[in-house]
Amino acid sequence: MSPAAETVLHTYGVVDDASGQLPAHGIAGAPVVTLDLGNVAVVVSPLDADDYGTEAWERHGQDPAWLEPVARGHHEVLQYLCESRDRLGAVAPLRLPGIYRDEAAVRAALSGRVEELRRVLDVVRGHGEWGVKVFLVDGTAKSEEPPASSGREYLMRKSAESQDRERARRHRQDLVRGAYEKIAAAAARSLVNAPQDAALSGRKEPMLLNSAHLVADAAKGPFFEALEEASHQLDPDGMTIEVSGPWPPYNFATLGSGPEAS
Repeated sequence: MSPAAETVLHTYGVVDDASGQLPAHGIAGAPVVTLDLGNVAVVVSPLDADDYGTEAWERHGQDPAWLEPVARGHHEVLQYLCESRDRLGAVAPLRLPGIYRDEAAVRAALSGRVEELRRVLDVVRGHGEWGVKVFLVDGTAKSEEPPASSGREYLMRKSAESQDRERARRHRQDLVRGAYEKIAAAAARSLVNAPQDAALSGRKEPMLLNSAHLVADAAKGPFFEALEEASHQLDPDGMTIEVSGPWPPYNFATLGSGPEAS
């Protein structure tokens, strides 16, 4: 970005403290700074208006090749902030796109929401978000049977197989529900998202649960004990738990933003 280029401000999220150490760079290598709103601070980067302003989002916002590095840069800044929350305090992500014309536009949009922002920060302070997914990795293999001796026997077998599959599905569903409830009991807040397809999960096995859990830093021990117990319950039926985190609290503290005219 040349010194004379017109810029917009991209907002990453809101933090308690404007004076803490920030990541060296954000989206497209732009510097990361804070704007002090009084009781909270908003973390921003100046970006080239032609490349990342409102019109650029309108042109490219549905293009994965353009959106992926923007979303990755946004996430990396938020992840850094969350990993540094002992210095910066709580972190509440702002949604994409969060583009504003200038500092005055950011202040105009968020200064009147300081109390709301404080309440959201209070919810996630001292907590991290953990993702828990359950995959069916070992479905029951069907044993080889001799060919059916008649059409009637063939249809009876098909009906029995269908009933067996439905019983197995319901049994797995009950086990997964019980596992989720056990894990959620060890978290401050929990929710279930729609299962991801293989392109997003990176796994070919069916995803049976895609949940997020807000866990107090001081309660990670009981949370992981619950995960271990749930894993032991699911394993005999060919299911496995995948845990990731801690992440920025996207599911529990993401604040609405919105582009301004650039």
